[in-house]
Amino acid sequence: MQSLTSVERLVIESISQGPKPLKALMQDTRLELRFLANILHALTLRSFIVLTPDGYALNKHLPPEELAQINNEKSRQSEAMELLESLCSSKDKKLGLRKAWVSEKDRKVLNALIRNLEDFMQTLPAAPKNAPLHEYTVVVWGADQYGPTVQRLIGGIA
Repeated sequence: MQSLTSVERLVIESISQGPKPLKALMQDTRLELRFLANILHALTLRSFIVLTPDGYALNKHLPPEELAQINNEKSRQSEAMELLESLCSSKDKKLGLRKAWVSEKDRKVLNALIRNLEDFMQTLPAAPKNAPLHEYTVVVWGADQYGPTVQRLIGGIA
C-alpha cells in the first residue's frame, strides 16, 4: 500500500498549486535542501511527481486508485497521528489534553463549543494565493469519553 508521510504530503500540497522549481519549494515548505531533495527523489521514484521544465509537478498520469489510496481514511489517520506526535513534542506545548469529569449539562456546552470551532474552521477564508504552506496553522479539537477511547487503543480486548 502506498502511503505518504506528513512531510511528503506537505511537498505534494505545495506542488499541487502548480509546478515549482526547487528554490520555490524550499521557500514554501521551509525544508532544507538535502532533506527536500531526498523527499523529491522518493516521490519521483514512486511516480507521484515528475520534473518538468517549469519545475516539479504532480504526475497527471497517476492512476486514480493510487490517489484514492493515499487519500483514504487510513492514510489521513496516519497523517493526523504524525502531526499529533509532533504537536506533543513541541517546546511551545500548544496542545492541551485533559481528562475531566463532564456532566451531561457541561457536555452539551462542550459539544456546542466544538461545533462553534468547526463552524469557524469552515468559514475561514481561503489562503492568499502565494501564502507559504509553512505558515499555515495546524488546529486539533475533539472530545470523547475516556472508556471508549481506551477500548479503541486496546482493540476492544478486555
